[in-house]
Amino acid sequence: MSKVIRISVIALLFTVWSQAATVVRMDEVICGRWMSEDKDLMINISKQNTEYTATIVWFDDRDETKKMEEHVDGLNPDPSLRNRKLVGINMIEKLEYAPESNTWENGVMYDAHQGRQWNSCAYINEKGELKVKTYWHLKFLGKTRTFKRI
Repeated sequence: MSKVIRISVIALLFTVWSQAATVVRMDEVICGRWMSEDKDLMINISKQNTEYTATIVWFDDRDETKKMEEHVDGLNPDPSLRNRKLVGINMIEKLEYAPESNTWENGVMYDAHQGRQWNSCAYINEKGELKVKTYWHLKFLGKTRTFKRI
């Protein structure tokens, strides 16, 4: 009888452990490198504590007068940040995983083309694509951009 109990306890512990591992993986499925659907922007999403950040890795620089690495954040409202390089800046910060909806919410997206910040959220659709929505206070008025994992 004790052998049956031991096997049952081990099976129960294994089940609990595997379920816990699944939960951890669900919130981190967003991590990694993503290329925009238009193939003009590559980002890397990483987790720091409970928040997720998207960093610019590469962008299609159609301005051939200078190298991509030479482009700076010239429209930033903070004059002290206008000379920072665009490659490597955090494009999205403060995303938090919402397990009840399997989405990432409450993010802030910085648009270097306009020097503005927007609210943002993200989710991964049934095709495995990352959908990043940017908006100003009202989600239904926002714009969604699609990324594919690379």
